[in-house]
Amino acid sequence: MPQATAEWQRVHDLLPYDSTAYFQLGRTLQLQGQWAEAEASFRRAMELRPTLIEGWMALGNVLDNQEKYTEALACFASAHRQWPRNGLFVFCSGKVLAHGNHHAEAMEYLARMQAFIKAPAP
Repeated sequence: MPQATAEWQRVHDLLPYDSTAYFQLGRTLQLQGQWAEAEASFRRAMELRPTLIEGWMALGNVLDNQEKYTEALACFASAHRQWPRNGLFVFCSGKVLAHGNHHAEAMEYLARMQAFIKAPAP
């Protein structure tokens, strides 16, 4: 994995305004458990391309892994506002709330998932 990180770092250096390079670098760092570095890379990817759904997911999950629950929730909420028919962000918000020991709120989010299961997005 360190070789993959080095390769994406090279791509990133050659293309400093390419959101894909930042995203892929973040993924390799995330897989190595380098949460803070992955977070920085995902944040930059999202600055460059705020409509990248995978970027919001990855950033929210990395924040959750670092126990930055408020920031993770904000990330998933922002993504859900952009893609209101995607229930995955509702599920992820519920997961973050559960990790932060807000179990009653987590159950509310998971209950909201029923609407997405009964009426999936086209």
